[in-house]
Amino acid sequence: MKKRKVTVTNKFQLVLDVGGVLISNLSPTWEGISSVSSLSPKELKKYFNEEIRHDFWTGNIPEEYFWSWVIKHCPTLDIKNARSLLQKNLMPLAAFDCIANWSELADIHLLSNHREEWLDPLIQPLKPYLKSFTISSSVGCCKPNSEIYSIVHSHFTNQHEIWFVDDQEKNFAPAKTLGWNTLIADQNGEWIGQIEKLLNK
Repeated sequence: MKKRKVTVTNKFQLVLDVGGVLISNLSPTWEGISSVSSLSPKELKKYFNEEIRHDFWTGNIPEEYFWSWVIKHCPTLDIKNARSLLQKNLMPLAAFDCIANWSELADIHLLSNHREEWLDPLIQPLKPYLKSFTISSSVGCCKPNSEIYSIVHSHFTNQHEIWFVDDQEKNFAPAKTLGWNTLIADQNGEWIGQIEKLLNK
């Protein structure tokens, strides 16, 4: 990742979701798991949201509980293969390679509903360019709970201009309450160009 030499005294505060923005989301994993289950990916995600989503993303239950839950719904699934499937599908997206350059023009903050065990190894190359990394399983709350946005807000060096990028509009309301601008991460990646224009204006 090549960095530009730029001096900016009043940087943007750029808050980025991780899943669906910098790293692929879990949709391919749900699809892979459902292939050996009688449940569709949509049904699996529905049960996940109803049964363990909050406790899992906030770190109230260990990672192993997730795999026990998966086996309950997909008893023929091989856990080793399922773990491999997860690791294979969590891949960097196009914006991942933009972070080094963006960090010259903005303070970069990551905000994610995720597990530290899953994300931390993937995010390691980006850490030199980050001002903060707030992950739900580490702080005990998750989007769209306003508390997790306040945690991120406390890391800002200024409030000159704040932008938040997420792939789900349902996560925008608490950000707007804090005065953040919001931008949806579309699947085609057009949002990347919008951020580039904002940072270089």
